Amino acid sequence: MLAGLMNLVQHDSKTPKAVILSYHNICGNENPDSLLDSVMLDQFIIQMQFLYQTGINVMSFQALCEKIRDQTPISSDMVVLTFDDGYRSTYDLVLPILKQYTFPATIFLATDYIDSNEPFPWLTRANFSESSEPLPLNWEQIRLMANYFEIGSHTCSHPFLPYQSPETIELELSQSQTKIREKIGYVSKTCALPYSFPIVHGEWFGFKESLIRALELANYTGCCNLTRGYVNLESHPYFLPRFVIGKNDTLHSFILKVRGFYGWTRYPQWIYQEFFKTYRDFK
Repeated sequence: MLAGLMNLVQHDSKTPKAVILSYHNICGNENPDSLLDSVMLDQFIIQMQFLYQTGINVMSFQALCEKIRDQTPISSDMVVLTFDDGYRSTYDLVLPILKQYTFPATIFLATDYIDSNEPFPWLTRANFSESSEPLPLNWEQIRLMANYFEIGSHTCSHPFLPYQSPETIELELSQSQTKIREKIGYVSKTCALPYSFPIVHGEWFGFKESLIRALELANYTGCCNLTRGYVNLESHPYFLPRFVIGKNDTLHSFILKVRGFYGWTRYPQWIYQEFFKTYRDFK
């Protein structure tokens, strides 16, 4: 078994691949929170400096999806920066840094909560001090960001989609797209699924087929999730994996994720999610 795993790691390290990184909230250095998927501003700056100084090809999610659909070559120096949910920190802290390095990025919006002055409802207030509660973006900020960010959907209400009906899945994906178009005149072609889960699982029969139908009906060209792995020309544009960058990532682990050496972790993640993780809280 160990020899087989080592062969998989070696194969992963040699296969040309692109890597999609997933960020959430970026914390100001003076106001840290305790969420594992948050990143401190000084960490984020160091990570972007690394990408710039090493000449990594930072591209938009849509551009990567087009390469897969057109079957044009993908190389191992391609990285996509994505930001989930729609935290205000992407405007206040991330946008100036991306403009400095002229990096494209994609933000996926949970549209029901945009313009709210309350933290996203799935967050626990115990994770924040009163001064550090992360708030959602407003539509004016998003309109300004659209000059630099690709704007994508993260559904309307951020539900756990595998337990939703096919009709609800269609509405979540299409109405979020409609809201973005109505508010800022932007036609979203890409989306990201909330939460981390396998697309195929014994507890949600038919979910994959329902998801494909909903994405096709809304004319999405690409969709990503939070399963781990790299992207190559054999990847399906509706099931693209990402690596989450979080609070505990050192520069060393960040570099390994960018270089694709963490691709092997998709196997233990799948085993855990398929056989050990429970999803009762999402029902």
